[in-house]
Amino acid sequence: MRYLVTGGAGFIGSNIVKRLLRDGHEVVVIDDMSLGREENIPSGAEVFKGDVRERELIERATSRGIDGIFHDAAKSSAPMFYPDPREGVDVNVRGFLNIMEVAREQDIPVVYASTSSLYSRCQPPHREDMVVRPGSFYEYSFYAREGIASLYAELYGMRSVGLRYFSVYGPGEEHKGGVREQHISVHMGDDEREEPCNIRRWNSDEGLHFRGRCGGSKHFGYEVGLEGRGGECRDRRVYVIQ
Repeated sequence: MRYLVTGGAGFIGSNIVKRLLRDGHEVVVIDDMSLGREENIPSGAEVFKGDVRERELIERATSRGIDGIFHDAAKSSAPMFYPDPREGVDVNVRGFLNIMEVAREQDIPVVYASTSSLYSRCQPPHREDMVVRPGSFYEYSFYAREGIASLYAELYGMRSVGLRYFSVYGPGEEHKGGVREQHISVHMGDDEREEPCNIRRWNSDEGLHFRGRCGGSKHFGYEVGLEGRGGECRDRRVYVIQ
């Protein structure tokens, strides 16, 4: 099968590209390289360098036929919307509309990125059927995606699914740049380090995990607990990527 991955030079997108190619599929990538890097794209993928706000680019990328779209191109963190939110909203909403219009015309199913930040004003445990109230332009841009996708399903019968990604770190993640993110990413290739946190790796039936000694429930993905030098638990989160 032949797939289009937008944002395919970025962290999540490039991992999707690698998996699709490994599974024997053909892959087309669209990326403007604002956050991603060309070296993240494995050989074998066809690359279109450009912006998803350019509908003609999407039409060219899909001109040889596409069986499915993974839409991960986005302004992907809240600081990118400050002090002026217009660029971020434009990329996340108008770019998404271009993808959905091309997909509608060619009857292509779409898997698109949303965000778990939509739960920022919700009390846990979080559920997909909760009423959400976006608290930032970043959150609202993804909330708009979900509403647009629902309308395309209702009006045109389009097939799509949005993934509310939680915080995701791992091999190839660079652009967020915080101390925690750098620490987790560095440890993805290591068995164990003692300073400043103790993170160990193991394989289980659910997948690949990284777990600190302060523990937490097991989920598919990266389970990370950060400890201070004195052994106290400073943070515990679950990061899902592969």
